[in-house]
Amino acid sequence: MQQIIVRAFDVNRAEITLCDSGKIIDHFNGFIGKNGLTNNKIEGDNKTPIGTFAINRIFGFAPIKSKMPIIKITDKDVWVDDPESEFYNTLQKRGGNWKSAENMKIPFYEYGAIIEYNTENPVPGAGSAMFLHIKEEPTAGCVAVPRDKMIFINEWLNPAKKPTIKIDAL
Repeated sequence: MQQIIVRAFDVNRAEITLCDSGKIIDHFNGFIGKNGLTNNKIEGDNKTPIGTFAINRIFGFAPIKSKMPIIKITDKDVWVDDPESEFYNTLQKRGGNWKSAENMKIPFYEYGAIIEYNTENPVPGAGSAMFLHIKEEPTAGCVAVPRDKMIFINEWLNPAKKPTIKIDAL
C-alpha cells in the first residue's frame, strides 16, 4: 500500500510523508489551501478537505514516466467547477455548457495527480478540482509540492499498491 500523508502544521503549510507498505520513502514540506483544512468543503472556500482519498490518475502536459493511468493535458482541457453544470468536477474540453471551468494547461499542472475527492457522483458545491500538484505557496484547496517532488511522486505511484492521500492536522 502506498500512502501520501499530509499533516498541516500551520494554517496553510503541511508536512508530507510518502509511505510504501509502512516504510517512509520521503518526507518534505508542502502547502494546502490558503484557508487551511475543513471537514465541510464548499466550492470556493480555499480550504483543503480532511480525509483519506484514492489517487487513481495522474496528469500533466510534460513527458511523464509512471505506472499510473496518465491524462495528457492539452490547451483545450478544463476542469469544470460550475456547481450548476452536469459536468461539475470533471475534466472536459473547452467550450462546453458551463459557467466556469479551470484551465488545466498552466505551469502548476505540468505534473499532477487527481485527489479523488467528490469525483464519483459529485455533490454540486461540495468542492472540485482537488489535485496534488506543483506549487510552492498556498493553494485554492489542493495540496502543493515542489516540482522535483511531484515528478518523483508520479514515478513512484503504482496502481497495484492502491495509492491514497491522507489529509489531516498534526
